[in-house]
Amino acid sequence: MNNFYVCVKEPEDLRNHLLSCTKGILHSLQNYEDYKDIKAKKDAYTLRLKENIEQIKVLSQRLFAIMPEVDETIEPIIVKKKVKMSVSDLNKEIEEIEKKISEMGL
Repeated sequence: MNNFYVCVKEPEDLRNHLLSCTKGILHSLQNYEDYKDIKAKKDAYTLRLKENIEQIKVLSQRLFAIMPEVDETIEPIIVKKKVKMSVSDLNKEIEEIEKKISEMGL
């Protein structure tokens, strides 16, 4: 076989450039590994959230099964008392309130 030689100009600069590119690649690979870890954690949290939601659904169904049914068509009866007072009765009440206030010292 024939030996083939190539002349490389400025081999130190080429070597430095290759090393810096290799550092960049290693940094990218490290970021990718971090991304995979974060994605795995996210998937685990998502699975846990789905399990919790299913558990909440089951518990809410149990709760609604236990609770008594309420007939929503029944309207509560509100009794309003009509108070009829004369002007003289109102004046007496006002005087009593003013007397209590003056006794309190206000």
